[in-house]
Amino acid sequence: MEAAIALCGFIAVLAMVLAGLSAVLGQIRCTDAAGEAARLAARGDLTHARQVIVSIAGSDAKATFTDNGDTLTVEVVDDPLGGLLPGVRVRAQAFAVREPDPPAEPSEPTGSTPVITPTAASTTTTAPTTTMVRAPLATATSRPARRAEVGRR
Repeated sequence: MEAAIALCGFIAVLAMVLAGLSAVLGQIRCTDAAGEAARLAARGDLTHARQVIVSIAGSDAKATFTDNGDTLTVEVVDDPLGGLLPGVRVRAQAFAVREPDPPAEPSEPTGSTPVITPTAASTTTTAPTTTMVRAPLATATSRPARRAEVGRR
């Protein structure tokens, strides 16, 4: 009789541990999915961002994209164990700065080819060289590290 009660208690504790582990793994999946989706959405690729959320967090995950002008926020929400844990939802947010659009290529007039001729000045001049030297990292007892610039050569 006592063994049956102990076995039931062990199974209940094991079920709670497995449910908690599932919730932690779901949180990690949501965090990864939100980060990848934010990175892709910042590049302007919303189609792949949604596909990444489904592939990483699962098909039941819900995503919200919030556009804040130059930045965007992605929030991914999922129910661990497919909703078998009532009232438990995992959510993760990721923040990304939009990447600027590439500059437009200058257009050449049609029918003309630019002609570049070397000049005497362009063949003999060289650009000045600057060497940067890094100071050692600061420790708790030293002053902050500073970069030193060596003069031109």
